[in-house]
Amino acid sequence: MHSNSKSTLLIALAGCLLASCKVGDPFVDRDVAPLLVDVVGAEWASPIATVPSVTYDSSAQQIVLSVRLLRLDKTNLLDYTKGIDSIPAANIPVTVAFSLTKEVKAEALPAYDFVEELFSNSGSLGTFTSDADGLVSITKSYADFGLEGNRMQRKDDKVSLTWSGAYEGKPFTRLSQLSVSDN
Repeated sequence: MHSNSKSTLLIALAGCLLASCKVGDPFVDRDVAPLLVDVVGAEWASPIATVPSVTYDSSAQQIVLSVRLLRLDKTNLLDYTKGIDSIPAANIPVTVAFSLTKEVKAEALPAYDFVEELFSNSGSLGTFTSDADGLVSITKSYADFGLEGNRMQRKDDKVSLTWSGAYEGKPFTRLSQLSVSDN
């Protein structure tokens, strides 16, 4: 064999090895969630939606954030008369965190798509435990998120919420959103 043929063969072999490497998706976790975390007050399809949103009135003095933790018993999956059971997961600690970035378009420069950031706020609301019905419920005010002032100043704000915990040694995280309206 000529040295050119050997070089070509080695390059082709190296190319095949590199092409056969499997690269995992860094953005998608392949683990199955141990619980269904249903965001209470979100629209009907929210248990399968990416980030369910719950709208609250901007004039409310207090808001109640809630999720329901359910364990899915698939024992009767193939029996259409019984199906999957949703069993409340009681006594599960859940840590709730939030983040908010408030932005506004500059009124003085309407010809430009200029965005001025007013403020950013994030933190932990605490750790809460699910009750016998699997419900985690938190009562907060807009001031707890850094949203102060009159109701029109809060209108159209969105707060991202992160609900995190572990069930039977497997961690879970559910994202949701609090939207403020002027209803």
